[in-house]
Amino acid sequence: MVGQGAVPLVEKGITMMSGHANQAIREKALYVLGYLSKIESVRNKLCTPITLDGIYHEFTTGTMASKCTIMQLLMNVHGHYKGQREFVLRIRDDILHLLKTGPWNAQNLAIKCITVLYREDEDRWHMVQHGLVEAVFSVIQSKGQDLQEVPLVCLLHLCVHPDIPPIMLNMGCGKVAAALLKAEDKIIRELAVVLLKALLLYNSFEIERVTPKDMSYLLKRDIYNPQLFGAEYGGLIQEFLQTIVENRRDQDYLINLFF
Repeated sequence: MVGQGAVPLVEKGITMMSGHANQAIREKALYVLGYLSKIESVRNKLCTPITLDGIYHEFTTGTMASKCTIMQLLMNVHGHYKGQREFVLRIRDDILHLLKTGPWNAQNLAIKCITVLYREDEDRWHMVQHGLVEAVFSVIQSKGQDLQEVPLVCLLHLCVHPDIPPIMLNMGCGKVAAALLKAEDKIIRELAVVLLKALLLYNSFEIERVTPKDMSYLLKRDIYNPQLFGAEYGGLIQEFLQTIVENRRDQDYLINLFF
């Protein structure tokens, strides 16, 4: 499809602002982009300057369905188009607003999008200063214990910034994570342990205080197993942990919990 000229047709559709059913046509163009973005070999051909302008317009003014399609699309093409950094910065606050105000499926996608697209410390700091931690806590507390994988990975992602874990601890992150140690889903439990061990490096007394006595043994063993979290998150989590440990080592903190 791409080789036969699909992208120019999508460009035309996604920027159509007049005529019969123009909004529906823009949505269909987004669906085509979303479908094509699943094909790795064509990802670098999809986000042209014209399609990016259309994507921006739809994300800021379009329907909730369009916004969800765009977030999934942007995660699929991450690292495959020119001008990516500039574009994701344009919509950074819009994604954060969607996390705070959107329906549950959009909130979950927004958290995942933030974790995948915003990997610079400047992004982490900006979002924490604009309510990301509170928004993630709200999502965690509004859902069942066994539906917390994406929010937990996002909190671990924030811990990579050396100045953010103390802020998270002051906001009660230890208590939020400790509450998930009794989740039935094994991945949720193990992610909660990984997050608590990361926070333990910053304030061991607080983490020991909020951890149930019958679960404290979990903090004394090395449980990280990339295969447990799958290809989607395994590599990310390993990268996060290495950076968190290096940050504390650079701050002359004696670390032995992860080894």
